[in-house]
Amino acid sequence: MNRQEQMNEFKTDGGSEALRESQWRYRTLFDLAPIAVYSCDASGVIREYNNRAAELWGRNPAPGDTDERFCGSFKMYRPDGSFMPHEQCPMGDVLSGKVPGIYDGEVHIERPDGSRVIVIVNIAPLTDDRGDITGAINCFYDVTERKRAEEQLRQLNEELEARVAERTEELTDSQKRLRALSAALNVTEQR
Repeated sequence: MNRQEQMNEFKTDGGSEALRESQWRYRTLFDLAPIAVYSCDASGVIREYNNRAAELWGRNPAPGDTDERFCGSFKMYRPDGSFMPHEQCPMGDVLSGKVPGIYDGEVHIERPDGSRVIVIVNIAPLTDDRGDITGAINCFYDVTERKRAEEQLRQLNEELEARVAERTEELTDSQKRLRALSAALNVTEQR
């Protein structure tokens, strides 16, 4: 939906000009944010999401579709690689009240094409005046490249440590041989 269509939509709501401008600023921020953002109602039905969320999911789920609950991703996995059903995802935990929010949680998303991305999720519940959960918002961002770089660094560090251990062992063996040779020379000189 372009700016004019959105402004026309806001005008039919009967709101004031200031409210329409505020809504427009919110919508612009929501759509332009470099992080993925989506919201669900209390039952987990996706209400809205921005372009970045669709990019990371690799798909565009239909907002309001009751078959699409908790997350728009095709499949999800835990950091240990085990499959995570949608109803057991962090959004489900927040909406059920199992946890008060999720901060810097790691989730692995599989897209319909089979590619995967690693994201960090931050989820906050939305509540009414009585404190009842009415929905939640998830802001998440891609850390796939960072995780790959961390893994490469870990592997290089392991290789370096192995080389250092190998060289230390070689030097220790050389020192033992030199000491033995030195002791043998001392014995020879004393004769």
